[in-house]
Amino acid sequence: MITISFRNFDVEESHQCSLDWLLLGPAAPPRQEAFRLCGSAIPPAFISARDHVWIFFHSDASSSGQAQGFRLSYIRGKLGQASCQADEFRC
Repeated sequence: MITISFRNFDVEESHQCSLDWLLLGPAAPPRQEAFRLCGSAIPPAFISARDHVWIFFHSDASSSGQAQGFRLSYIRGKLGQASCQADEFRC
């Protein structure tokens, strides 16, 4: 299981995310369960029950805006599974 959380998200917005976009899904496209994201609203966390996810960023390379891009983090493992032992600070 993998959970992806977005810390920042600012990708040029366009009709149907046709210029710049981030594609996120549990398997390589074309898949119906993939999400195409753009704009400045931080997307909700993406949870994949699989042991991998597929992330693809596309840009039309125009400089029409001041979009900052995105920053994400991920957690791998089963729900409720701690990544460190109780006596470990970093693992």
